[in-house]
Amino acid sequence: MKSHEIILSGAQCFMGGKFESCSLKIVDGFVQEIAASIPARQGSVVLNLEGTAVMPGLIDSDDHREFNFFKRVGTP
Repeated sequence: MKSHEIILSGAQCFMGGKFESCSLKIVDGFVQEIAASIPARQGSVVLNLEGTAVMPGLIDSDDHREFNFFKRVGTP
C-alpha cells in the first residue's frame, strides 16, 4: 500500500514556548517529522504555509468544554 505524504513548509511552529520556522511531514494522517526544512519525495503533496502559524498537537482547540464546569441556566 502506498503511503500518502504531505509536507507543510514555511510555517511558524509554536514549540518550546516560542515560534520557530519549521516544516512538518505528515504520513497517512500522522505527524512523522518536524524540522527546520524537510525535502519532499516525488509524489508528495507540498503546501507552502508561509505567513501562518501551526501548533503541533493542538487538536480541536475551539471545543468549549470548559462550559461544562458552569451551572446550567434555563432548560435545554
